[in-house]
Amino acid sequence: MNILNEKNRFLKFALVGGTGVIVNNGVLWLLAEFTTLPFYLCSFIAIELSILTNFLLNDAWTWRDKREGHLLSRLYRYNASTAFSSLFINMTVLLFLKEWLGMPYLLANLIGIGCGVVFNFLANSVWTYGEFRFKYPKAVWIIFFCSLAFRLLLAAGLGPGFDEAYYYAYSLRPSLSYFDHPPVVGFLAGYFPSLTGLVSAFTIRLAGVLLYSITGLLLYQLARQFVDARKATWAVLLFNITPIFFLLAGIFILPDAGLVLFWILTLFAFYRILFKEARLADWLLAGLTTGGAMLAKYHGALLGFFLLLYVLLCDRKKLLSIGFYLYGLLAFAIFSPVLIWNARHDWISFTFQSARAVGSGINFTSFAQALGGQAGYLTPMIFFPMLIIFYRVIRGAVQKRGQTERFYLFFGVLPVLLFTLISLSRPILPHWTLVGYIVLTIPLAEMIEPAFRQRRWVRWLVYGSSLLLVALLTIAFLHTRFGILRLDKLAEKGRISARDVEMDATLDMVGWQEIDRYLTTNSLSPDSVFLFTHKWLLSGQVELATSGRYAVLCFDEGDPRGYGVWDKSVDVQGRDAICIYSNRYRVSPADAFAANFSSFGATDSLAVQRGGRHAKTFYFTRCHHLVQKYRAPF
Repeated sequence: MNILNEKNRFLKFALVGGTGVIVNNGVLWLLAEFTTLPFYLCSFIAIELSILTNFLLNDAWTWRDKREGHLLSRLYRYNASTAFSSLFINMTVLLFLKEWLGMPYLLANLIGIGCGVVFNFLANSVWTYGEFRFKYPKAVWIIFFCSLAFRLLLAAGLGPGFDEAYYYAYSLRPSLSYFDHPPVVGFLAGYFPSLTGLVSAFTIRLAGVLLYSITGLLLYQLARQFVDARKATWAVLLFNITPIFFLLAGIFILPDAGLVLFWILTLFAFYRILFKEARLADWLLAGLTTGGAMLAKYHGALLGFFLLLYVLLCDRKKLLSIGFYLYGLLAFAIFSPVLIWNARHDWISFTFQSARAVGSGINFTSFAQALGGQAGYLTPMIFFPMLIIFYRVIRGAVQKRGQTERFYLFFGVLPVLLFTLISLSRPILPHWTLVGYIVLTIPLAEMIEPAFRQRRWVRWLVYGSSLLLVALLTIAFLHTRFGILRLDKLAEKGRISARDVEMDATLDMVGWQEIDRYLTTNSLSPDSVFLFTHKWLLSGQVELATSGRYAVLCFDEGDPRGYGVWDKSVDVQGRDAICIYSNRYRVSPADAFAANFSSFGATDSLAVQRGGRHAKTFYFTRCHHLVQKYRAPF
């Protein structure tokens, strides 16, 4: 579809939309004034009738030359695209512009409506009346719903992690960017709490959980460009059973939740650019999604870097295309809010992130840890076959067998190798390699699918490994919730120390809601005190536990993360405070903060139980009259 030649069709679509507004308001007025129906039901009927009349007019006039299939089938697709554009696109743009950019809500809503209209037109042109059909085998839908149900269960049943609570703190402070990450993760963490008014680990995760499901369906469409439906289904299965994907991008709210979605969308656009006759629309789509990936996580910049490398080494004719340069300009423009924020804050994000990526000297220990971490997050069942895929892709690209191997090399193998090589100089987090492995699920599926059909031992290996993974995840979930692994018994037998029991990492996700109960029980209102901790990760948990009602600071001159920026704008001089800490993260407020407060009061303790047994203890020290705040190291 050439968008430039669709101008007349779009004008017809807009005129029909105007009639829909008249129908919507007219029906709503009639039902609200002359019936006893509840208002929400009146609104629903009015919306559906306006959609129906719009569909009939567009079907008979706007897309008269594009009608194929049954009328009801077209009506279903039209209704679905309209609902998505209205409920998701419009609302998302509205919230982002109003809450993050501070735009007046009426103007933000107008822009949101405009974006929804454009998306609705494109969706109907491509889907309802176009050649593209979102057709999926039953197996893909089974994977989709089973994975979604499983991840919703884990998202609802697990308490918040430190990073997740910290990203919820992002959402309380809408900004163009943040100290350590671009803004998308904060927007996602605050999306459903803003819509529902409910703040919990589940609501801050829900946007990421749903986006991951959509990403899986998009991966199938990308895989179908390279392999048949059976192998593409296997790629979706691998994506949904590999811990590095479904844990870090599909359950917990982390920057990777937005990154994987934009990464897949960009690869789809890259495929059209590199394998087909590149159109201007393809370049613009790639620029849009690359910019989105960079707004989700700085790793998104690798898309532009490796595309440039691909073009320079394999397809220099693309340098003559105006689309190539418009791609870069659009991606840069979308990423510009992060640059503006950093320019106002002495480029602090880039200083922080570059320090994490650059080390000195050779460190084989961190290299071994990086490989071990990847093997653990991928599981050995997938990691070792991936090594075979690496060999095949590199060999195929070197021997110039075709574009497919080069595509896998530049957008799969090279990102993984880049971060793995960085680990030779400094420690890295295993999930930094996540984006490279996404596209490599396709050649891996291409290798595993025939082996699974033809070799019994491969089937047993897949079944056994899957059952083992489910068992380990179930044990981890039950231990996090109920403490079923009796570490205290091991301590009594002298096999581990009491401190080892205290430092059980699963305890980091337990008991934070008790903080809010303590504050309420002791009549400590947001007007009477502010709260602070000595670590950024604790401050984030306190903010989530109290739903953002209190001013929360971080008194840490070493590494306050975003609090080092946020605290500068909080005026708490002369106020009383509560210092919150735990037996896992200890501090002596009277010693550590003697220069900050005029005096200190009593310390209360609060025992938290898990599974009917003591899990950890929170401490609350009253600090009187703030003399001076902690100074951030930047």
